[in-house]
Amino acid sequence: MKKLLLLILFICTNSFGQTATIKLKNQIFSENETKNSLKFNFNGQAFGEKDTIIQIKINTSGFDSCKVIYKNYGFDFITKFKENETYEIKQGCCCADFTLEAEKNAERGTVTFKNKTKRDLCLIAGYESDTVATGKKKVIFAGESAMCYFKPCDIHITETEYFSEKYDYNKDTDYKTLSKEQDTFILASTWFHFLHGEKIEVFYNPVLKKMDLKLKGYLSKKEYSKIMESFN
Repeated sequence: MKKLLLLILFICTNSFGQTATIKLKNQIFSENETKNSLKFNFNGQAFGEKDTIIQIKINTSGFDSCKVIYKNYGFDFITKFKENETYEIKQGCCCADFTLEAEKNAERGTVTFKNKTKRDLCLIAGYESDTVATGKKKVIFAGESAMCYFKPCDIHITETEYFSEKYDYNKDTDYKTLSKEQDTFILASTWFHFLHGEKIEVFYNPVLKKMDLKLKGYLSKKEYSKIMESFN
């Protein structure tokens, strides 16, 4: 009997240690939006706006796979949930349909890229970007709009032509045409959602034009404070 109780306790503890809690705040959309139109799928578990509190299994050996569907539009992103943590999904603003934020110690993180190709490239992470010379490495903070700070972050590796003055939009330019042309200089892209100050490293394969991400740890409180001070 004692062994059975210990086994049950181990199974329950282990199961709880591999889950996270998702809270969907009320009124994700305004009254003029179609109810239950925002749907999610985290690690194969589907839920929607009608749900309030969800327990999801997390990937303890790698990134968590997430899918979002809004009406006829959808996209995938990866993230790294922590065991036993609680996350809140809230209504976004003009630049995001939703935000996903850790209830405690929510922080955005950094992206590191070492350019192993024979030409200069550019790294983009959210609102931040930098040129990475051949053979060099850059680390940038994945900044974002203060109104939608915890929306998924788009990470791009691009040709340097992506930042040509030709694509500086103004009232006299055709935004859609220029944007379509500018996007031809994107070599590889992915979406990562920062939750806890993750340090992400990007590995780019120029043959396949594909990037892979690796979690290299988390920003310390001192590192995060130093980054925030640099923006003030």
